[in-house]
Amino acid sequence: MAQRRPRPTPTPRSGPTLPGRPEQSDVSLQPPGRVVRYDVAEQKKIEARFRGLEEANAALTAQNAKLSRRSRFDPRIPLLATNFDVEDAIFSNPHGVLAETSSTTLNINTVAETDCLTLAAITGDGVRRVLITVFCWVGGVGGDVLELRIKEGGTILQRQQYRIPVTGGQGQRGLTILWEFVPTSDAHTYKFTVQRTIGSGGNVNTLAEANRPAFIMCEDIGT
Repeated sequence: MAQRRPRPTPTPRSGPTLPGRPEQSDVSLQPPGRVVRYDVAEQKKIEARFRGLEEANAALTAQNAKLSRRSRFDPRIPLLATNFDVEDAIFSNPHGVLAETSSTTLNINTVAETDCLTLAAITGDGVRRVLITVFCWVGGVGGDVLELRIKEGGTILQRQQYRIPVTGGQGQRGLTILWEFVPTSDAHTYKFTVQRTIGSGGNVNTLAEANRPAFIMCEDIGT
């Protein structure tokens, strides 16, 4: 009978180790009677994939934190959004006109404060900013001073005065008032008023017509 040749004794070789595991030779992991050597390049690929999984897990954690936010405007948005830059833009960008009222027949003659136009109620959230714009043509007696006011109930939010230079004609002017702020989490109703503040010549007037309407508008302008 032919004599069997002895198996060669494998030579231990150290190589790169996986994260969190002690360095060891490839011999300790080989099956009996078989020599297994690790490919260094392949091990580096495995370690790179492991790091990629850790980074992906961190990104998912951050995305889940964003998904936990609930939108007061459309609760479906976070559930549908896959691009979180787009989601942030949706929440921070302007949402447009919330309420608007206009008139081509607003012709008030008064001395005392008088309501002109009132908006439908809006609901704030304590986060988003709004802009209220008022425009109205006015006139009166030369030398008198009139005042337009933006108000919520009895609270004056913004005001603008105008000293009438002459009666009628060139003494008539279109006035604009702006007020920007963050409404509290509640329903709010805004209006504008007109009154004479200085003078004794007579009434002050609002002068809305078809080609110069008066209006008050509330817009969501973002965060």
